[in-house]
Amino acid sequence: MRRLLKHHLAVIVGVGLSASVATSALAYWTTSGSGTGSASVGTLATVTITEVGRVTDLRPGGPAQPINFRVTNRLPNVQHLNAVRIDFTVTPDAGATAGDHVCETDDFVLLQPEALDADLATGDRTFQRSGASLQMRNSATNQDNCKNATIALSFVAA
Repeated sequence: MRRLLKHHLAVIVGVGLSASVATSALAYWTTSGSGTGSASVGTLATVTITEVGRVTDLRPGGPAQPINFRVTNRLPNVQHLNAVRIDFTVTPDAGATAGDHVCETDDFVLLQPEALDADLATGDRTFQRSGASLQMRNSATNQDNCKNATIALSFVAA
């Protein structure tokens, strides 16, 4: 009998513990609520583009000269650059002969850089062999007024 009582007591304690564990595993609270937050987005800053080296040795019918440039990203984050467009102006030398052919942009051929599609980290990145070049045409007119002309390049990021 004593043995039977111990056995029943063990079964009752075991069932009680199981019920307690099952009850605590299934008990929970429902809740609701709301909240607010915020985020910020970095700013955009223009990049700086400068010519690297100089375009030299332009002469009628001569070879195209490459235009190399450096792009500087001043922000601490990456900026994407799709392309760079180059424009130029021509200022004839002050000693150009009046009445002769005036040196102008039509005396030159500008080949624009290839699409860059580049992610720019902070700092400088030089684009050599970008595909950009400048060449002087060999026209049928006297181009002496293009001697010592000043060619100003300007770069625009896109």
